Order: sequence, then structure tokens, then C-alpha cells
Amino acid sequence: MLAGSSRISRIWRPWLFATLLLALQSGIILKQSIYIHSIATPTTVSTSQLTTIDNSTKSLHGNKAAAVSHRTERLSLGHTSHQHLTLTQPKGLRVGPQHGQNLSYKRDVNGVPVNLPPSTSGQSSRLQLVRDTCHRYETSGIPGLVQKVYVYEAEKVAYCSTHKIASTYWLRVFRWLYNDTSRGHVNSPLDISKYETHLSPLKRLKTRDVSNNTSDRQLVESSYRFLFTREPYARLWSVYVDKFLLPDNYFWNHFAPKIKSSVYAIAHRKAVTRKQVNITAQSPSKQNSTGRRLLSLEARQTEWGNRLRGNDAHMFQSQQRFAPKQQQALIQKYCPTVTFHDFLQYIVHVATMQSGQALDDHFRPVHYGCNPCKFRPDFVGKIETMKEDSQQVLRRMRLDDIMDDLNPTDHVQQEINMLIDFNFQLVVKRKFQRTCVTDKELELRLIKAFIINGYIPGNSETILEKQLPLDQQAFEEAVLKLYRDSHRTSADIRQQRKGMKVKAYEKIPLDLLHSIRNIFRWDFELFGYDPEPPELFRK
Repeated sequence: MLAGSSRISRIWRPWLFATLLLALQSGIILKQSIYIHSIATPTTVSTSQLTTIDNSTKSLHGNKAAAVSHRTERLSLGHTSHQHLTLTQPKGLRVGPQHGQNLSYKRDVNGVPVNLPPSTSGQSSRLQLVRDTCHRYETSGIPGLVQKVYVYEAEKVAYCSTHKIASTYWLRVFRWLYNDTSRGHVNSPLDISKYETHLSPLKRLKTRDVSNNTSDRQLVESSYRFLFTREPYARLWSVYVDKFLLPDNYFWNHFAPKIKSSVYAIAHRKAVTRKQVNITAQSPSKQNSTGRRLLSLEARQTEWGNRLRGNDAHMFQSQQRFAPKQQQALIQKYCPTVTFHDFLQYIVHVATMQSGQALDDHFRPVHYGCNPCKFRPDFVGKIETMKEDSQQVLRRMRLDDIMDDLNPTDHVQQEINMLIDFNFQLVVKRKFQRTCVTDKELELRLIKAFIINGYIPGNSETILEKQLPLDQQAFEEAVLKLYRDSHRTSADIRQQRKGMKVKAYEKIPLDLLHSIRNIFRWDFELFGYDPEPPELFRK
């Protein structure tokens, strides 16, 4: 009996060994196929890379497979099928979930998480308002396009961007996800400066063309889509402070001459109307004279822009040779001052003479660049509930691990640091607008902007003026000390900011305010803002 068993054993042993070997090889092949399938684009995966993934899987807790897949997908962004994909985590780049984080989200057919905590900011009512408004005007149609969209492909999340509505915040996040910085990998989106966020060219992050590119449109349509909005009157006041009170090089060069030209043209037409002079009935010589005056002013103001655009450093050095009175004369000649009234008048002028679509993205109604009837957002965030809304979107993007970085306990300090650094970069380091702005003037303008935003007390300009000018670090420390010493609460900041906005709009005639209301009428209706706030319309 034993002899028979040993003979059977000798016969089956090789077959048993072969079977085990085949099973082992099949397991390895299956592992490779599962891993390669999780990569967004076809790539070459080496044995050493599989070992790296295997080791990283062992080191993770919670849902290990989902964590590895998430890490792999995030790192695959920006690679094409012709490139070799490196799967090791870059030094300093914080990707993937934190240890112990549960990633077992249920997903719909598009792979979008569907079992996340519901928003408490009235999201369902916001979306319903957008749908109802779009349906109500379905025949005539709400004008506008979908122009600037960024997509986080790993989680299929699409963001339609509008300037002056948290665009710096979200562009920082998307640049970080794609490692699209001049310095390479950074630990947090907050490590990306405002200057780099907006002025460095995009290399890996793409702006999606949903109007002309079919693949871009399909990608956006299959993604979780979100946009942010802002109360129009507050947004316009913010644009003015950020772009005309503070020395924004592009706006001062490009828009200031246009605004002054339009203001002159409007004033001239009013004067003609008051005198009841019909220009068309004038003699040809008088008509030509009127036309020459308008063209002459436009040419001179174009010259201001040309002189300031690229010759600031030379003119600043030349200016130092003149006496104070002569310097002031130069500033008055080449640095046209734009008031808030001028700015609003220009918006009405362009929207009336051309269209709302012709307005710049910074002060154009949201629906012209992110038409919600065409974009069909899954989430509508608002600046007024920014903290809660941004957290909700970050959860959708599975970026819970950076929420603390993007919502610091001292948001005001972050904002002060960012604005000082950005404006010193432009004026002091890069010499933009040096003809118009000295160091002391720059610091006084920043102080005024911080007062308008409610960050420091209203008398801060008087307190600091005698110390100015300071270098960047000393100025930053002085402003932060004022902020800390004032012990300002969120309510204090909101109250001061609102008071400064109301004070600015008090100087605006009601007929001009009504014109602004009409230009932004769709934004008011789509996103549930009051078109005639009592404090602004003097009710």
C-alpha cells in the first residue's frame, strides 16, 4: 500500500509543481493588468516600479487599494502615452490620502463620489434657482459662453473660472495638483505666490476649450462641474481697489487710458446736449475740429500707456533728476487717475456701445464667461460662504489633507502677506509703474486697501505715515502688528468692509447704479442676489 502511494506521489509531484507555478505566474500577470488599467494613459511599467507600488501598498492603512490607485492617478497627470511614467512620489509633493483615511466612496457611472456629506449652504436651492432661471428664459436664451475651464482629471472635477471670484484660490490648487510652478514641487498650494499663480505661463495645466475642442467638451461634460459667484456690487468695488487703487501694471497701462478717453467723450456729449448744439449741423470745419480733439486725447492717452509699458525703469531714473514740482507734473501727465465713478461709467459705456461680452473678464458678469445654462454646474459656490463651500469641493476632489492649509486660522494674515509680496514684486523688484509710484506711495496705497478690506483700523494711515517708506519685511511687520494689536473679530472686519463699500457707492449717481444693475441683471437672477440693496440705492 505504501509502495503504491509513493509511486502515485512520484507521478503527480511534477504536475502539482507545474500547476502551482502556473497559478503564481497568473497572479503576477493579473496584478500587472489591474495596475496598468488604473493609469490614465498607456505607459511602460517596469518590474522595479511594481515593486515600488507593492511596498507602498503595505505601508498604507485603511483602504489600501483605493489609496494606491488614487496616488497613481494623480501622478499620471501631464504624461502622454509616449513618455515613461515615474511612479515614485516626488520629494516635497503632498499627494494621496493621509494614513488611515477611508476612501470607500460610492461613485456614479462617471466615477464621481456620491456619498459625501451634504452641503449646509443651501446648495440644492442654488442649483434649483439656476435651473429654473435657465428654463424660464429658454426661448430667448441667457447670453454667454463657457470659456475658461480647468479639469483635475484624476477625480474628473471641472472648474469654470471667473476673475475676482476666488480665482487665485482655485488656480493655486490646480497648479499644485499639476506641479505647474517655476520651482517644481511645492508642499502646499499656499507656497505658490499670487504673482506666479496669475503671471507665470501654464505648462502642464491646460485651459479647456469646450466650444471648439470635442475631446475637451466631452471631458468637461463627464466631470463634476463647479463654479463660484459673488455679489456684483461688492465684486466691482473689489476690482477697483485691486486694479486701480493698487498699481496693477496691465490695468494702469491698458484700461486707464481707455477709461479716461470714454469719460472725456461722455462729458463732451453731455456738454453738447446741455448747449443744445447739434454737431451734425455744424460746418464741416467745426465737425473736423471736434473729431480732432477726441482723436488727439485718445492718442495722448495711448502714448501714456506706451511710455509706461516697458520704459518704467528708465523714466523712474530720469524722474529723479527733476525737482519735486516737476516730478508731480510728470506724474499728472503720464499717470491718469481713475476714480470709482470713472470705472463704473466705463463699464456702462462699453456694455452700451458694444455688449456685455466685450467687457474684461475681471468686471464682466459671470454668465458671459461661465454661462451656467451651458456649463450646467453640479455645485455653485459663493464668496459669501467661501470657507464652507471650498471645503465641500475639496472633499469632492479627495483633497481633505490640504483643507487645513487652504483654510488657515488666520486668513487675514495670509491675505496681507500675499498682497504686500505681490505689489512689491511688481513695483519695487520689477520696476513696473515706477514713473507713477514711489515706495512711500505704494505703501500708502496698500494701507488704504487693507483699511477698505477691514483688516486694520481706519486711522492706520495716520499711525504709519511718518515711518514710511520701509523695506518690504519691515512694512509687512508694521501692518501685521496693527492688525494683531487691534484684536479684530470677523464681525469687525465685515462691518468695516461693508461701511467702506457703502461710502464708495454713496458718490455714485442713482442713474449710473441703475445702469450697472441692468448690465448684471442675469447674475442677480441666476444666483439669487438683491439687484437693489437698500444701503446702496438709498432706500
